[in-house]
Amino acid sequence: SFYKKSLNVGTLRAMAHLFEEILDPEFLSAESREFLTSTLLKVETGKRRVSGGLSPHYNFAHKTGTQYQRVLDFGLLWNRERPRRKPVLLLASTRGFRDTDTAEGILKRIGQTFTEARVLEV
Repeated sequence: SFYKKSLNVGTLRAMAHLFEEILDPEFLSAESREFLTSTLLKVETGKRRVSGGLSPHYNFAHKTGTQYQRVLDFGLLWNRERPRRKPVLLLASTRGFRDTDTAEGILKRIGQTFTEARVLEV
């Protein structure tokens, strides 16, 4: 019944739009954007998810979520050695896994893939 009430839920498209808005200077002041980004950089619930597979040179201002048969991690990713480049919006969602450990392992692999592919190096 919790999910039927649509409480604490949002579509991936809505979350993508929200994170895109963080980058829009007309949506947030520079001070608010800095506060929000610095807060999202402190998220610790995702150490076994995307951020666990990322290079230590990357920043990932993100939010995780865990619901019934769905585990996700989404946020803004950038190379701290290239701070003037626009961040990459990364949304990763899994579903249908029997346990959270398996889903988190897949999300961590996505972080490793970004690192190995050197996506943020160019």
